[in-house]
Amino acid sequence: MKMAKIGSANTYVRCLKELHLWNYIRYEPSYNRHKGSLVYLYTFDNSTDNASVMPVRPSINNINIVNKENLIEQAQNFESKNLDMKSNEEEKEKFRQKKKNEETNPSGSIPPPLEHVKIYFDEKNFPAVEAEKFFNYFESNGWLVGGRAKMKDWKAAARNWILNIPKFAPKPKPPQSNSSQPNTPKNYGEPL
Repeated sequence: MKMAKIGSANTYVRCLKELHLWNYIRYEPSYNRHKGSLVYLYTFDNSTDNASVMPVRPSINNINIVNKENLIEQAQNFESKNLDMKSNEEEKEKFRQKKKNEETNPSGSIPPPLEHVKIYFDEKNFPAVEAEKFFNYFESNGWLVGGRAKMKDWKAAARNWILNIPKFAPKPKPPQSNSSQPNTPKNYGEPL
């Protein structure tokens, strides 16, 4: 435990069980506090004729010798699991490449061409001027949403832009009353 810098016996036992589960070691707990548990270390040599087991011998225990057939079978199981892990990694890499290719797809690419933005706004029955405002705004800030996050879907941002157009439309000024004009005669005899 000191060499592995593990301070808790529970953590140590959990690590041993996980290593056993992954076929790196063979762990046989004794469940007796006066008798030590058995831990067998395997040599992961590439050559098949040197398949052997190195037992870790506790000072209070005698170790039984493991037969070679069991060891060879466990080594083959380990190799098959290792091959499965390599094939899973290859599949994950293919998935990453496919996803990367989808992200670089020109139909949904960011930044989109101005013509595509104009067509999209025209489909939503909004003028080309709004499309140009949208395009210029996001072109000026590097196609970032909120000034921080990189935009993932420009069409979603365009829909939000369309929804927010009424918020930013200029409000008409109310007509001014005649009393504020300087040329109007005032009656100072009237109470306020």
